[in-house]
Amino acid sequence: MDGVVRRRRTDPAAKVRTEFGVTLAERPMGEMLRRLGFRRLSARPQYPSHVAPKPRARMRPPGA
Repeated sequence: MDGVVRRRRTDPAAKVRTEFGVTLAERPMGEMLRRLGFRRLSARPQYPSHVAPKPRARMRPPGA
């Protein structure tokens, strides 16, 4: 399309509407994108960082 890797179906539908004056719903736009070779992409899950937490500093007991 225009250098964007991931987009929603509403984005190209809006582009078609502005460029050609044709209104398409999301579902037919998705079918057309599939026929053109585009595939549905989903975001990768974000897992928590595997960095170990820092050990807490020990306090000396009073009078030691």
